Amino acid sequence: MKKKNINGIERVILLAIAFFIFTNAINAQELIWDVQINSEKVNSQEKQVFQKLQTGIQQFLNTQTWTEDEFGENEKIRCNLSIILDGESTINNIRGTAQVQSLRPTYGTDYETTLLNFFDRKWQFEYNINDPLIFSENTYSTELTSLLAYFSYIILGLDYDSFSKLGGTPYYERALNILNNAQANNGPGWGSIGGKSDTRDRYWLIDNLNSGQFVPFREAMYEYHRLGLDLIEDKPKEARQSIYSALQKIENVQKIVPFSVTISSFLDTKSSELLNMYSFGDKQVGTDALELLIRIDPTNADQYRKAISQP
Repeated sequence: MKKKNINGIERVILLAIAFFIFTNAINAQELIWDVQINSEKVNSQEKQVFQKLQTGIQQFLNTQTWTEDEFGENEKIRCNLSIILDGESTINNIRGTAQVQSLRPTYGTDYETTLLNFFDRKWQFEYNINDPLIFSENTYSTELTSLLAYFSYIILGLDYDSFSKLGGTPYYERALNILNNAQANNGPGWGSIGGKSDTRDRYWLIDNLNSGQFVPFREAMYEYHRLGLDLIEDKPKEARQSIYSALQKIENVQKIVPFSVTISSFLDTKSSELLNMYSFGDKQVGTDALELLIRIDPTNADQYRKAISQP
């Protein structure tokens, strides 16, 4: 059989279609991940397996589409995943701690604020170097892809919340769906075993973000970022007041749900940023904000007191 000849016009059309598909695939990608795996504690001569795991995770995360929205190149969310393997890990059974971070640019500046900085101490999954990483949102595929998808949706939820009031709701619902599916596999960190005495697990993170009690916290995310940080260059007085109002909402939630992993993670992430922010401008506003932070963030209370005492 003869091959069909493609004339010039057909070739242009085909190239245009290919370019359109390629461009939309690029625009559809919302997250840009940097992945690092530290295997120094693992007693194995086959360290190349962990390098391939790192490459596989990064390729999976950076080619997956998580939303129906299109993201321009400058709108994509920068994320970091750092996995430190413990001594019990093998080339087929991975155990360790993961640090998950996401960054958000602030309007009109080159400054990026951290939205998420979460330490997950219960990363454990089986790994076969020949198995592809496949994810299905409505069914449990593997422990690894469930972990990666869960945090991707958490990051999207926080980012959307920071740009529009309660905009992250559909992504928190998807993260909760992943958690519910993963619970059937009885992997660590997915369940509420241990009760609220151990609130650091990823279970409690998404439990908080889907709770009606945390609606004021999520509204505070919008006030802090969109009405605060994004305006800090043009309207510093109004921006600092918006952030103070956001902190008041967070304090009210903390009174209802003390020891929340979500609030603790937020304060750990933002403490230095808040110190810098309230070290200039109206002294009384700064003092009020720092005294509030002493109440809700006792871990960093000494730093806040020191800032208050400065002339």
